[in-house]
Amino acid sequence: MPKSEESKHRLKSEDVLVMMEEYKALRAEILKRIEFRYQIINFVLIVSGTFLSVGSQPTISASVLLVYPLLAMFLTFGWVHNGVIIIQTGRYIQENIENRLPSLRWETDHFKKYPFKRFGRFSTSGLILTTQLLAIALASIKSQFTQMDIFLFAISILSIVSTGFALRFTSPLETRRIK
Repeated sequence: MPKSEESKHRLKSEDVLVMMEEYKALRAEILKRIEFRYQIINFVLIVSGTFLSVGSQPTISASVLLVYPLLAMFLTFGWVHNGVIIIQTGRYIQENIENRLPSLRWETDHFKKYPFKRFGRFSTSGLILTTQLLAIALASIKSQFTQMDIFLFAISILSIVSTGFALRFTSPLETRRIK
């Protein structure tokens, strides 16, 4: 290959430094979003424990329990959103930085070697969907089936279905991450 052709394919040291800084910033963003996802799960645990314990008291209306699935759905949307951004950022690192800097391989190698990558999503799905279903089950025992209760039951069921779809949404993204 002529010398001018070879120099076109080589990265300049300034380009490497810029790409390394971009890599560091994107990895930091991924770590921050992972941390935020854990905070959301902790909040879901606290909220579910609060709603289930308060809602199961004999003097408290079943409606209190039926609010939880809706709230959990919105928290799940935040959890999924952060997961999608993590996946997109990782894909960007993989395709635009690691392909040009072969010494950086974390995004590529980590997801090829990590056999338990779906356990995190499975555990989160189980936690959120189980607590939502538990809230509906407890509410059905306590409910007087007023119009408000029936309305909240319908909203709760729609919330659980939406939560399931949202949690399922990240699965195709995860499986297409590595080409």
